[in-house]
Amino acid sequence: ARFSPELNKGWFGAVTDAISSITMLSIVLTGAALIREREHGTIEHLLVMPVTPFEIMTSKIWSMSIVVLVASGLALVFVIQGLLSVPINGSIALFMVGAALDIVAMTCMGIFLATIAGSMPQFGLLLMMVLLPLQVL
Repeated sequence: ARFSPELNKGWFGAVTDAISSITMLSIVLTGAALIREREHGTIEHLLVMPVTPFEIMTSKIWSMSIVVLVASGLALVFVIQGLLSVPINGSIALFMVGAALDIVAMTCMGIFLATIAGSMPQFGLLLMMVLLPLQVL
């Protein structure tokens, strides 16, 4: 009631849906990119180059993190505040810092799941086992 004096469910639900979308997109995009590269054989090309596997995975984490962070920032400003007219009482910068931490953790989880899964269907099954508890939490 402190942040939603009118007890409007849409105010709370809009931000909650944005956070769950951030979590889902971070895992799915990173894992799908890694599996796609493994299926096409480009991951082997990367491994024979003079870069370490840590540098390859770090570049994947940063690239996907930046895409999801920019998309979530634009969604927060233009969709949640603009289109839905949800007042954001807190700091948007602090929300973006927290979202960045969440995105980095979830992209690492996406890479982990993609290394366990042998194909895209197996990755999808692993996603169901991981995303459903994360959405509840």
